[in-house]
Amino acid sequence: MTAISGSTLERIRWACSGWGTIFNANIQRLEDLYLTIPGQGDVQLTSLTDKDILQWNGTKWVNMPSGFMTTTT
Repeated sequence: MTAISGSTLERIRWACSGWGTIFNANIQRLEDLYLTIPGQGDVQLTSLTDKDILQWNGTKWVNMPSGFMTTTT
């Protein structure tokens, strides 16, 4: 997985104009890097719905509805 360094992000100076745009661009850079699943060949997504989660089935990641999870004590 690629790491992100401080040099990858744009710095925001105190009281600079346009800080919101810079902040949003930095958040997008972080999301692009860290919300990407490494090795997408082992991911199978079908019939995606809101709030699905990924579950490892032994050979690949598959999406599952979040409601299947239960708690145990």
